[in-house]
Amino acid sequence: MQVDPRLPEIVDCLYRVAVKAVIVEDKKLLLVIEKDDEFWSLPGGGVEYGESVLEALGRELEEELGVPKEKIKTDSKVVHVNIGSVHDGIPKANLYYTVELMADIVSPTKDVVESKWFTVEEIEKLELSPSMGGSEGIAKLLSELDLV
Repeated sequence: MQVDPRLPEIVDCLYRVAVKAVIVEDKKLLLVIEKDDEFWSLPGGGVEYGESVLEALGRELEEELGVPKEKIKTDSKVVHVNIGSVHDGIPKANLYYTVELMADIVSPTKDVVESKWFTVEEIEKLELSPSMGGSEGIAKLLSELDLV
């Protein structure tokens, strides 16, 4: 991969792009705590070089939830965007997709410490990942999806 030599000079305009899965079952949202993290967040993660966003979404859900890619259904439409939050000194740009999958096939992997389904009321009391915009970011997402 050829890297632009100006990269060290333009760090303030670079973002880590990530895909996040919005998975709802019986009015509950699936959240995870990833290994080496202390916050609840939506399952998903960074888009790797040369990978499409949907490939990244499938890979991340397989890595974090143990769900085979062929069991993941999405309409490929971005339902929410969060740009500008900074976590560990890295600006984040998150793309959110609604995903359908059977709740009984979710099985946390070595990359996830815990996964759990939460009601909107329960989510309001959680420590949420700053990369998602914290409680304000998730409130906006839930409102846009008519889950509140």
